[in-house]
Amino acid sequence: MNNLKEKRSAMSPMIDDWQSSGKSKKQYCLEKGIIETKFYYWYSRNNDTERIPRGFIP
Repeated sequence: MNNLKEKRSAMSPMIDDWQSSGKSKKQYCLEKGIIETKFYYWYSRNNDTERIPRGFIP
């Protein structure tokens, strides 16, 4: 996974899985063997991309 788009597409399903699990981020990471700081990084990146307006703003 060298490029950002590939990494983001791999991490997005993990975030969706966490949200549907009903568990805390910490508990989810513990159970899945995910480094918690990495999860928080991708969670914040995922939220940032959702808030970025698309298109030209005059």
